[in-house]
Amino acid sequence: LSTQYKFKVSLVTNGYYLEEYLDLLSQTKISEIQVTLDGDKELHNRRRVPGDGQKSFERILSAMKKTVELKMPLHVRLMIDRLTLRTLPSLAERLESEGFFDLPRSLFKTSLGRNYELIDDYMSKDDLLELDEMYLEYTKTMSEYPLVKKLHNPSYFGIRNLVKKGEMYLPSFDTCPAGKSEFVFDHTGKIYGCTASCGREGYELGNFYPELKWNEKELNAWKTRSILTIDECKDCSVGVVCGGGCGVIAKDRNGKVHSPNCKPIKNIFDIGIDYYKDYFLEK
Repeated sequence: LSTQYKFKVSLVTNGYYLEEYLDLLSQTKISEIQVTLDGDKELHNRRRVPGDGQKSFERILSAMKKTVELKMPLHVRLMIDRLTLRTLPSLAERLESEGFFDLPRSLFKTSLGRNYELIDDYMSKDDLLELDEMYLEYTKTMSEYPLVKKLHNPSYFGIRNLVKKGEMYLPSFDTCPAGKSEFVFDHTGKIYGCTASCGREGYELGNFYPELKWNEKELNAWKTRSILTIDECKDCSVGVVCGGGCGVIAKDRNGKVHSPNCKPIKNIFDIGIDYYKDYFLEK
């Protein structure tokens, strides 16, 4: 279908069966294929266990290598918590040995994925990190093990570009795609605004089966959510960087869509400025 209608496809997968589909995927236009890793080989294999009990890391890594060999953009999401942080130097060494760090950004990129409060009973809450804690602990790891910088170099919400390129952060009035550029369709015929809300009671935006029918009131609430419609965001000094935050967390905490999920932007600015202080002083 994507070939017929000339649109690009983005995929999010745990990667376990990715290799079996790569020949088929290579026949269409791929924007990116996102694969998630939970730390190095040892930790990932303990966490990501298939139903048959097999190890998953090497199988996923094989699919990652074939993905870039076929010139399809690979996006590796690094799940970050106190346990995975300890294994990042080992993971960085493995990915470097496999040649991933020599690839152009058009074929290989990474992002930090925080294990956070939407996940229930996944792991000990003591091992979870707040957003600014994640940046701080990752920065400490990066400073102690420079190779980790090749694994991922954080933007610190624009501080890196300000230092390296002299470019200001582009303002964002809305960082929640739910009900605007993103929809999720589940196996029961329901429509949700994003993967974080999928399957959760009270977050249904409509149905696509047995017939298409929208919950217009709910849909409109998500469509109109931005820092211009959230009272607490209108005069916030970092509103155009935060963009209102995650709408699902905001509704969970505050009971309504048009409310903020505030991010510790200023703290993360400070972490980035401290990391790049030598560059600032040189300038």
